[in-house]
Amino acid sequence: MNRFRHACLASLLALATLTACSSSPEQRAAQPLPVAAQQRFDAVAARINAYALPDTHKALFLQHARAVEADTRFQGISLLDGLGFSFMEKRDPDALFWQGKPPSEGGVPPTLLERGLVRLPPAAWRQHIELIRPFMRAVSTDDCRIITADLITARDWMRMELLAMSAMSSTELEHALQLTRDAMLAHIRQSPAVAKPDEAGLERARAQFARVVTEELMQHPQRYPMAQHDENALDRAVSSMFCNPELDLLGDMLALPQQDGDQLLLDLLLEALEP
Repeated sequence: MNRFRHACLASLLALATLTACSSSPEQRAAQPLPVAAQQRFDAVAARINAYALPDTHKALFLQHARAVEADTRFQGISLLDGLGFSFMEKRDPDALFWQGKPPSEGGVPPTLLERGLVRLPPAAWRQHIELIRPFMRAVSTDDCRIITADLITARDWMRMELLAMSAMSSTELEHALQLTRDAMLAHIRQSPAVAKPDEAGLERARAQFARVVTEELMQHPQRYPMAQHDENALDRAVSSMFCNPELDLLGDMLALPQQDGDQLLLDLLLEALEP
């Protein structure tokens, strides 16, 4: 189960970083900005326009970035940090980072979305997973293996983020930005309190989900040689399942009984904060 948790966490990080730009009501985006704020926005806009994204998606990010700059509730938040890209953009493209480890051990810092999402209701956690699923259905097997690997380069991290955003429809991206705005505000306000898992429900969900993985191992042992005898082989097997387009492990997670399944989602999100 811990092996699958790590694979899921890697996929959660892919969207967590890409959606860490806040949205705000559209009328805020139309407000004129003070000179200093306009200069900050112009710098971020230049970055956004350079990304390999559809023009419709760039327009949405520009609108929301401007809205954040105009919204006093987000004072002190760096626009570029809010977009989620700046950490990797400041690094050597070939620099390696551990997924699922804290920054002190070479990992990637939690995003503003991750910090706030655990303060929102369970419906927000489920929406977050639903927004990841189009990307996982569209991503190539090789790219999926990059996402689920222990180590990832800054270049690949950025590329995965852009692929994930491109896989979204405009409506899905709008929903992702709205969700991120809510999460960012929850983090800024430090309210509501961070949700706490129900240990009994979490154990039930882990057991149910472990059966999904075990069933796949037993039905197709030829796909996962040595998985039942070697820990590293089991790790590779779970990553392989996660990257199999015929499977939908995120969908299986969402199909768990809601109260127990919510505990598993929360556990994954909390692990992103404290690997």
